[in-house]
Amino acid sequence: MKAHSAINGRLPAYRDALYGRGVIALSAAGRARFDTFPEVVADDLFLDGLFGPGEKAETPAVVAVVETPRRTSDLVKRLARVRAGNAALRAAGAARPAARSSWLRDVVVPRPWLLPAAVGYVALTVAASRAARRRDVGWGHDTSTRGAVGAQQ
Repeated sequence: MKAHSAINGRLPAYRDALYGRGVIALSAAGRARFDTFPEVVADDLFLDGLFGPGEKAETPAVVAVVETPRRTSDLVKRLARVRAGNAALRAAGAARPAARSSWLRDVVVPRPWLLPAAVGYVALTVAASRAARRRDVGWGHDTSTRGAVGAQQ
């Protein structure tokens, strides 16, 4: 799982994107860009597609912690949900295509010391892709990092 994080955390897609943030806030003008919020799993990818790079900003005043699952099986479930949700949104023409070789081109080639981590990253990605092709992926949320309210203080 550390291998996956070593690659995934360096993907350029996350630099100016709204997905994977945990919390997204919209201004009234931003919310006016769509009528009804679609019933999709990839809600963050949907929102990301509505705004250009210069229209997105992070605020240091608000911090949302998105933890990596503690169990590999939970990570694969989460990744499968993400892949299935993104594929459905892209199939509907509501999201830009994925840069599938970015992990290699933009992360590993400039940092060859990450090659061992890339092996683990690819293995988890392949497992998630296979799981995503199943009919009933479900929400696939991670229970290993969720506790009672106030338990993680």
